[in-house]
Amino acid sequence: MARLPRFMVKSFLDSGQLMTIFTEFITPFLEVSLVYAQARLTNPVLNAFILLSTVPVTKNTLTPC
Repeated sequence: MARLPRFMVKSFLDSGQLMTIFTEFITPFLEVSLVYAQARLTNPVLNAFILLSTVPVTKNTLTPC
């Protein structure tokens, strides 16, 4: 059981590999903006987070466990 954004599991829901439970806890879509100071010396963890946050998630980037 996990609570994940729909865009991450949409293909699995569509194929029937996953199913939605506890539908009363589904939250509406929330748009998030990422604002950061761009500098030469940034933290590698921050760089990884920014990279991960800006890469579009597609059906091919997700694989079942």
